[in-house]
Amino acid sequence: MMRSLAVGVLLLGTAVSRLPAQRAVSFTVREGTWMSLDAAPDGRSLVFELLGDLYALPMGGGEATPLLTGSAWQSQPRFSPDGERIAYISDGSGSDNVWLANADGSSPRVLSGIPRAVMVSPAWSADGKFVYATLITARIAELWRFDVATGAGAKVVGNANGQPSGLVSAPAPGPYSAHVARDGALWYTAVTPRAYGVRQGAASAVVRRDPVTQRDEPVTLEEFTAMAPVTSNDGKWLVYAAQSRGKTGLRVRDLANATERWLAYPIDRNQLESFPSRDVVPGYDFTADDRAIIAAYGGQIHRIDLATGTDAIIPFTATYSASVPAPVTTTRRIGTGPVRGRMAQHVAASRDGRVAWSMMGRIFVRATATAKAAATTPARRATNTSDPREFMPVWSPDGQWLAFVTWTREGGHVWKVKAAGGTPVRLTDAPAYFIDPVWSPDGTSLYAIRAALGTARVQQALQVPSDAKLVKITAGAGAAPVAVLAATNGARHPHFVQGDSRVYLSGPAGIVSMDALGAAPRVEVRSLVAGADTRLSPDGTRLMVQVGDRLLTLGKPERAGTEPPQLDLSRAVLLQGGATTSFTWTPTGGVMWTTGHNLHRAETDRGTPDTMSLAVEIARPTVSGTRVLRGGTAITMRGAEIVRDADIVITGDRIVAIGPRGTVPVPANAMIRDVRGSTIMPGIVDVHAHWQYRRDLLEPETPSVYANLAYGVTTVRDPQTFAD
Repeated sequence: MMRSLAVGVLLLGTAVSRLPAQRAVSFTVREGTWMSLDAAPDGRSLVFELLGDLYALPMGGGEATPLLTGSAWQSQPRFSPDGERIAYISDGSGSDNVWLANADGSSPRVLSGIPRAVMVSPAWSADGKFVYATLITARIAELWRFDVATGAGAKVVGNANGQPSGLVSAPAPGPYSAHVARDGALWYTAVTPRAYGVRQGAASAVVRRDPVTQRDEPVTLEEFTAMAPVTSNDGKWLVYAAQSRGKTGLRVRDLANATERWLAYPIDRNQLESFPSRDVVPGYDFTADDRAIIAAYGGQIHRIDLATGTDAIIPFTATYSASVPAPVTTTRRIGTGPVRGRMAQHVAASRDGRVAWSMMGRIFVRATATAKAAATTPARRATNTSDPREFMPVWSPDGQWLAFVTWTREGGHVWKVKAAGGTPVRLTDAPAYFIDPVWSPDGTSLYAIRAALGTARVQQALQVPSDAKLVKITAGAGAAPVAVLAATNGARHPHFVQGDSRVYLSGPAGIVSMDALGAAPRVEVRSLVAGADTRLSPDGTRLMVQVGDRLLTLGKPERAGTEPPQLDLSRAVLLQGGATTSFTWTPTGGVMWTTGHNLHRAETDRGTPDTMSLAVEIARPTVSGTRVLRGGTAITMRGAEIVRDADIVITGDRIVAIGPRGTVPVPANAMIRDVRGSTIMPGIVDVHAHWQYRRDLLEPETPSVYANLAYGVTTVRDPQTFAD
């Protein structure tokens, strides 16, 4: 069995190219992908889309004539009933909109003029006075009608297909693929996306709106997953796309006797499992005499005879021309000096103004938290641990101690260390998953959230495992058993209010509290804001709330009667508009929060914050000497070069030479490693990765890291994640 080794790509030099002038690109094709098309009413030509441009083509085929070109993306063309104009979708206005142009491509103009829109599947009304289109906003699809004369728009069909999927790449629920028959009936596709985490696929059905009663009636068809209805000019036939046995085809239905048959199977894939940016299937149409269907699939344009099913290819050649800039390239040298921290976590303040935080798995302390004094008060390590994995520092009420948690391959513990620094003391006797420690007001004990190791490892994506409980820990001289108080039900961040012995937590229900003995929790402030982290100020009068990466403050609402008050963020003051990575109240009622490595601090939640950097540097691990990986097969990335029985020479942390064995210099003192049977390649860079990790307790051995490395991925970019 072959083995594969991934070696990180090291980019040398430092240069950034300037954006070059436009360059001309031109090529001719005889095939195309996802070519929506429409047949002219006179039967002599058709119009189709290709690479964001629109082309005209004689019905018998031949050389396609460009109609609408340029940097805008034009798609889904539809002839007006009289054949004099074309409606299409273009982003020429800055976002998708319905546009109109003459049939020869002249005099293009935007019709709908809606900003920040996503639109698909335009369709003319039978009288040519309106254009219908699907408008997608807030991940919901609606069918709108736009007046050709004035551009005025109105919603015609709303979404009746449930909520959007949890997958942003799924189709928005609602109506698509509008088609208006000659009798004025409006046909469309009702799409219900696959629910996130459910194996059953997306659903679609054909709906007809009666032109007289204006009632919508689902059309019963033989194939359940039906979409993109088109009726013949004489009203006798219906052609629709259908998914059957995992493939998509075209079916024809005799509307008089309700019989059906396959017309073409299979064609290209539909878009029910991804975002339908140009409708759920490419547009197709009847010929003017209703004898055939014109459809594009398999790269070609097909004319399918309705009576016999004969498939004749309409050949075409299309020349695509555009002016495009060369791609911007960046070359950057991999760092060799100290590693500078980019994110400060779990910021905490003492009563006398000192600040502690976690960065790169280490607890740091600074004697003052003002930018002016930062230069004279450098950060220092709180512990002398050689291989630290330290998180969530909290100050004791008297400021003499810092407590924190650890998380390693063996599990976690709660510790304390003298605020002046030194060797930490472990306070828990058995490893577990610990988060969010807080000192009791008298300083004799700590409270924290604890979960079993097994649950925490299985439920890695959850910051609060399902079996998490609030525990009490004696803050004495050494390890001792913890006292289990109560289940937290997803709540975390225990904290106290002055003069109150109850423990307050932030959870899915809002702010809850329980007494120090762990009795049933009580809801203090109810929250309907999903994922909100809400914490009381030390005097119990104000709230600080993090929603996503936005940070807000507001007064605590008063309880009226027996029902808890509800959190109303419309009254809140915005502290940070994004990128918040941690926050806390100071013991004196001030506010502190972090964005990346920066700390922001204000004496009140309405004051002007002072900002300073908490970035620290630690020595970068280095290697020395020369090693040679010998005997493997090397994929060098020099074009298609593959070197068999290769020598890969590595000095320090740089690859200095690759070549067949014996052809590159090898120092006499080099360490030789036999890697015969291996294939060695540069590390894969995954630029669209969604990977799970613990946001609070950073762990190098997280399974997603190991899984990526096992498949050769050494660098990832997650485009959809939190600020940290």
